[in-house]
Amino acid sequence: MGVIPLLVNLLHHHVIEVQRNACGALRNMIYGRSNDDAKIIVRNCGGVSSLTHVLNNTEDHEMRELISGVLWNLSSCDVLKTPIADSAIPVLVSRIVLRYVNMLEPDRFALPSTGSMEFGGSHTDMTTSEFTIDNHWTTLFVNATGC
Repeated sequence: MGVIPLLVNLLHHHVIEVQRNACGALRNMIYGRSNDDAKIIVRNCGGVSSLTHVLNNTEDHEMRELISGVLWNLSSCDVLKTPIADSAIPVLVSRIVLRYVNMLEPDRFALPSTGSMEFGGSHTDMTTSEFTIDNHWTTLFVNATGC
């Protein structure tokens, strides 16, 4: 379990492949209810806030999918539900859920005319013209709503 703080630190590495590998390793280490101790370690070393920060600042599809999967795995631990709700849910909603809903029903979900939205105190680009609904977005939506 001593590797978890190192993996959390690597989430901020300047090379995206390092970030992906660290996130994937975290996802695997905390999968399942039998790994709640590892989930607590992730939280205690700032993992929830690191994951949230990276999710809010990346446009890398694979990284978003990995992060949303880690957050979903973390959310299966009862003591982490509140920290995830406080920190990650606003970002998951603004960066994933709202974009997905807007792609499904663009006329029903009106975005502000500026193309951006203030949510949870952070500015999030909500332009969806470059996005298509594919397996990536479906997986992201499932992961995000699973939290």
